Amino acid sequence: MSSHAESDDRLQKAVDFISVALSRTDRIAAYLETHPQFRLTTPYAVEG
Repeated sequence: MSSHAESDDRLQKAVDFISVALSRTDRIAAYLETHPQFRLTTPYAVEG
């Protein structure tokens, strides 16, 4: 029986990538300047 789940290593690489990508705020800002349709009009609500 085969599994469709990703390996732990592959999932860890994805999490690591997201961490690095989100730290590049200059690139995020530049992207949103050229793609304003993806900018949130209101921030997500934070509960806590």
